[in-house]
Amino acid sequence: MPVYSIDRKKLGYLRAIYSDYMIIVRGVIKLMKYFIPKSAAESVTKNSIKLRITAYEANSNYSYLKMENYLKLSEYSSGSTIGYLIYKIELSR
Repeated sequence: MPVYSIDRKKLGYLRAIYSDYMIIVRGVIKLMKYFIPKSAAESVTKNSIKLRITAYEANSNYSYLKMENYLKLSEYSSGSTIGYLIYKIELSR
């Protein structure tokens, strides 16, 4: 399911939902991953998800590179769900 920012830019496709985060992936050669809180969803239809953040905010605040340290901390504190997810995404490259 495609995911769009509030400024109508396509961020990628929803791959999974874990805990409080949507995992959005874009690209084939250069894989871009976002870990966006479910609370950032403005509307959900059967065809797409529209977020209440801009594409710039998604890149700046929720890309895997920005969230990597936070995700590692939450892996140790709340179980291995996100750690397993990161492992699965890395294997799918």
